[in-house]
Amino acid sequence: MNAAVAKLADAASGAGKRGGSREPIAVLGPHPASGKEIKLLEGRYGPYVSDGTIHATLPKSTDPKSVTLEQAVEWLDAKAEKGPAKRGSRGARHRKA
Repeated sequence: MNAAVAKLADAASGAGKRGGSREPIAVLGPHPASGKEIKLLEGRYGPYVSDGTIHATLPKSTDPKSVTLEQAVEWLDAKAEKGPAKRGSRGARHRKA
């Protein structure tokens, strides 16, 4: 009975919902070029750094607790240079001539 009451309380408070705003693991500081606040966040696919517009995943060998502002700026700048992901056309592959 107590477990059911606890589950109902969690559902009412919105706990366990996906999406929405998440609390950052750490706030690293402002980006030197843009001035935007760089945050270290935990995402669905692992930790990442974000300045609000650009999101860069951390390398697998990196410990999220040891990330510095300089590393985060480096990753964000590299991601910005790379540009958005390219989407391929799926229809052309399945058409018969």
